[in-house]
Amino acid sequence: MTIVEIARMAGVSVSSVSNYFNRPGRVGAATAARIRAVVAKTGFVPDLRRPGPKTGERIGVRTGNIAFLHPGGELLRRFLARPGVPRLLDGVEQALEARHLRLVLSGAAAAGNLDARSCDGVIVYGGWLPAAAESALHGVPWIRCCAPVGEGNPERCGVTWDGTRAGEIAAEFLMRQGHRRVAVFNPDGSDAEFRRRVAGFRRVASAGGMVVTEFTVPGISAHSPIVANRILAGRFLHGPAAPTGAFFCTDGALAGVWRELRGETRTLQLRHVIGCGADETALRYVSPRPATVDLRFEEIGHLAVELLAALLRGGEPVPAERVVSPVLMAGRFGESQSVSKSQVER
Repeated sequence: MTIVEIARMAGVSVSSVSNYFNRPGRVGAATAARIRAVVAKTGFVPDLRRPGPKTGERIGVRTGNIAFLHPGGELLRRFLARPGVPRLLDGVEQALEARHLRLVLSGAAAAGNLDARSCDGVIVYGGWLPAAAESALHGVPWIRCCAPVGEGNPERCGVTWDGTRAGEIAAEFLMRQGHRRVAVFNPDGSDAEFRRRVAGFRRVASAGGMVVTEFTVPGISAHSPIVANRILAGRFLHGPAAPTGAFFCTDGALAGVWRELRGETRTLQLRHVIGCGADETALRYVSPRPATVDLRFEEIGHLAVELLAALLRGGEPVPAERVVSPVLMAGRFGESQSVSKSQVER
């Protein structure tokens, strides 16, 4: 269906339909109402690539495609399994759909195949664009997304979360509950982001007089999270301290360690636990539902699209990093004085 057919069905001129979509201020109320009725009846959506005057929404749009590059060499299924990535992509896709744009997923290793003929803009997960891809995308706007604070290409604007603040929020939560001995579970001691969360947690916990015991596994969780969780659970069970509260760097680690602890005879004296990531898929395995720190992945996705849209419109914002502040999501874990293994659900 074309605007010619819409004009015929509405009994108006083609120029009136064109103005309705491109310059609505030039269309009278009665004419607009007739066009609107036909559009609603037919479900007609104008092609953003159509010729004609460019409105603010359409400036910079040629293909209607926005590419999202995930880390080079990583399988898509493994990338989609990363904590928070599905929520991030939901936010990106929702914001693109609102602008009648399409999301195209691509590995950074294949980014050299992209150019101005295949996409209008690029969102780069992690912040670094391979040199070959940057050369191929000459003139195509791109921004960073989810690069750790202070890392990634500093010459590009971007948006990310504050991992250090996430750890601080977790420590503040446990401090308000009156804990004096706390544990922090880091499923990958080699991961810089997890170290930031631990550092933020330790800083606030130490300032508040809490004794912190860290349980960690170096460098295997990305490839074998089940093994990592099993090691963490074992180290906790045989650790010298008896913490009453605990922070898990990811909700996945919280649920995984909990599953590993199920069936043990020793009672857990953890009155409160808190995860990170607001991963409902993982949290459903722990009952009562624990608190978590929401890194606000959907908001990051929305803001990434907003920043890119500004570049598509021809704007050149000062290179800056937009940091989305995490928030606490309270849970029901802690209503009882202690939690035993029998309260853990698979």
